[in-house]
Amino acid sequence: MASGVYNIFKERLAKDTINLTTDTLKVLLLGSGYTFDADHQFVSTTGVGTNEVAPTNYVRKTVTVTITRQDASDRAVVIISQPTWTALGGASNATIASALLIKDTGSDATSPLIANLDLSPSTLTTNGSDFTLTFDQTNGNVRLT
Repeated sequence: MASGVYNIFKERLAKDTINLTTDTLKVLLLGSGYTFDADHQFVSTTGVGTNEVAPTNYVRKTVTVTITRQDASDRAVVIISQPTWTALGGASNATIASALLIKDTGSDATSPLIANLDLSPSTLTTNGSDFTLTFDQTNGNVRLT
């Protein structure tokens, strides 16, 4: 599994058809069967949606982002809020390998992919406990250079 930014996001960001601070952004959790490919475009892309986990109490979480310029590193960083799933798993355990940031349009066929965030070296097997995705709140998880 690898982290990366999708080409469709780069294109739509340049064309100003994705606005990270005003669009509805969501995080999906993916199992280890997904292989990142920067050319994937939408949640409905083969391999993306079919590898979304489905443990008890799982829903796609809405997140907000903060964009910060870091002149010393010559980049802008996207800092993602930290979503929590309550009592995730239970009897319906799932192995979570990555988190997927998307622009939610209400349809998987038109919801563009933004970034895949690999959770390795360890994966999480849900067990009914609360699960919080801890994103880097200083240097962000999506870096635009």
